[in-house]
Amino acid sequence: MAEPEEFLNELLDKAEHSVQLQILEPLPPEVRPELLKKSQVQVLTQKWLGENNLKLYRNWLHSWLVWMSSSGWKGPAFNEMHVHNLTVALEGDTQDLVMHYI
Repeated sequence: MAEPEEFLNELLDKAEHSVQLQILEPLPPEVRPELLKKSQVQVLTQKWLGENNLKLYRNWLHSWLVWMSSSGWKGPAFNEMHVHNLTVALEGDTQDLVMHYI
């Protein structure tokens, strides 16, 4: 079994990779976003409170990433939108922590 620090580093690496792949990397030049099929993803209503629950965290992160990418906000041109929507999707101490680093 991995040490707690190794486990946490691996968890953060996976989250960073998911964010990079799903919303930070721009679409390839040959892709025309206006032609992509719009998915009917609902606006994210579940906020992350920082609970110590990995399953809840992974579900929340996945839902947030799906919502962001389905909205077409992909690539560095949308960084301000990414940050804004992340802060809206957080509450409590977790939101305070993110706002401190922004």
